[in-house]
Amino acid sequence: MATATHPNIWRKRHNLAAWIIQILGATAFAALSLYTIISASIMRDYAYLPAATVLVLLFGLLTIALAVTEIFFFAAQKLDPVLLLVFASIKTTVWGIYLLFVVITAASLRGGVFGLVLDLPLSAVVFGAVLSQLIITIKIRKAAAIATSFEEVPNIGRRPDITVAAAAAVARATNPASPAPPSTFVSTSTRITLPESLLTSAYALRCADLFWSSYLPHSQPIPATLSGHLTDGLSTAVRDFATDGILRKALVAIALTTLGRRDDGTPMKEEGMQAYRDAMEEMALTVKRTDPTRQSSTTGILAAYRLFSLHEAIHGDDDPKLYSWLKHKAGDSNILATRDPLMFTSGHAHALFVEQRLHLTMAAIKLRKKVFLAEPRWRTVPWLYYKKSPRDRILDILIDLPTMLEDLDSMKSISSAMAQRKHREQIENLYRDADARLRAWEDEYGPQFPCRRLTEIPDSITAEDLASAHLMTLYWVTCINVYAMVGDVLYPPPPPSAQEPRHGGSSEMTGRLQGQNRIAEFCSSIVHTCPVFCHPEAGIFRMQIAAVPLGCALLVLAKLPLDVLAAEREIIMSCLATPQCAPIRRFLARFMKDLRVGEDFVYGQKKKRMRNR
Repeated sequence: MATATHPNIWRKRHNLAAWIIQILGATAFAALSLYTIISASIMRDYAYLPAATVLVLLFGLLTIALAVTEIFFFAAQKLDPVLLLVFASIKTTVWGIYLLFVVITAASLRGGVFGLVLDLPLSAVVFGAVLSQLIITIKIRKAAAIATSFEEVPNIGRRPDITVAAAAAVARATNPASPAPPSTFVSTSTRITLPESLLTSAYALRCADLFWSSYLPHSQPIPATLSGHLTDGLSTAVRDFATDGILRKALVAIALTTLGRRDDGTPMKEEGMQAYRDAMEEMALTVKRTDPTRQSSTTGILAAYRLFSLHEAIHGDDDPKLYSWLKHKAGDSNILATRDPLMFTSGHAHALFVEQRLHLTMAAIKLRKKVFLAEPRWRTVPWLYYKKSPRDRILDILIDLPTMLEDLDSMKSISSAMAQRKHREQIENLYRDADARLRAWEDEYGPQFPCRRLTEIPDSITAEDLASAHLMTLYWVTCINVYAMVGDVLYPPPPPSAQEPRHGGSSEMTGRLQGQNRIAEFCSSIVHTCPVFCHPEAGIFRMQIAAVPLGCALLVLAKLPLDVLAAEREIIMSCLATPQCAPIRRFLARFMKDLRVGEDFVYGQKKKRMRNR
């Protein structure tokens, strides 16, 4: 265990109440003692000044000094466990002696009314505060000692039940030269039940550290200058809400499963999957009990749902009983829709909300149902204190697409030709508005985010490369989804009973071909940009920014003849075949299955396709 710094070992909630009670109680005792001494000095009557009064003054000042010192070291993240234990022992001994003295004097009635009414309760409260701090310190140090018997690593995270094999796997992930455990330790039935205080254990912290190192691009937080383009509300929210029980379980679950899968550690992966199922069960109960008006609880639940959906996206094929990714998105949507937009105007809540909009919108497109995010208040209120980023503005356009798809489906059920024509005009207005906004976005932001046209994974990438690739592929995805509706909106097919070609048939054909050509052009741009996402340094974070454009490109390619965009097909398949893209490859395979691939998703038509590929 490192002794120079100790970040997050001693939780604020473990010590804050004790510090407050100690300082207030010690201040009260010191003030009363000082008042007694000053009164005796004024009256020059030192004969009636008990020695205990002077001792209580010293006890109070000592307690205040020790508590302030602890707070100082805690704020600097240098609160040594030995120092805290020594200080807690001193305070417990001092106030234990004084409490015993007060009890004896009160019992003998020599303490008077003051001793019974004020001195005894106050000293008991202070003693209880220092004693509780001592007990917590001893428990946490004991838990850390158990954890370091697995491997000397830093302390955070949480996992009450851990197998020896999983602990050894973490050690090997940390130190590849570490020998494999004996075969008797590999059995998943060999379990160690660690104390509840090990919820802040070295073992779980190391798992979390290894996961974030694999998750973040270049194993580093997203630069603040790119925060509006590459959103990473998840990692910061999870770190700052580390005391949330469900979040800790979800984080350890995804960390164990990811590390176990990466290093072929089957017991470790099984531990992660079991932890995931446990966390999901606890989440179901928590959501029912949560007050939707509480900001902190909502933020914690949203962060947990993000971890759950990320776990499902990466490891959903490991257990057929797990929730599908779309079900997690439905859970996210329900949580957000039942809250007030004012809850997402700042902090982690705003970051998580902004980050979630893309995936919630894609899920709504699949369902062809209007999403609540399209409501005016959800478009404006969360940005009361922020200026919308280019990413926010392109998503504002994409969010209108589920509404257009739902309106198209509704229009087809209208029997009246006049009513259908009026309905179509409304959809056409939405389409033309989206087209105008897309052109304006490209004119304003396109030159700011140039992307290399790649045919293979580059030798190196930067965070700026990822940001540009994310924004431009998001723009092209939106274009594909909007312009794919050109046939249904601007050039609807003639009714089967029509005997003569419709007026303007040539312009209709030209318009349809232009729409198809533009879609192929956008698809090509996506494919030539996506190698940036497939670079090993992009980390697991690529799941957040690459899955949507890659999935969209695959759906477009599946609809085109094999001789069209042949080079792009080779590029995308080559990228997806790399080991680092295996999670995306598995996720897209399952996502296509969820879409029942036979349905025409990209082009906004709900008709069955021939299985000719």
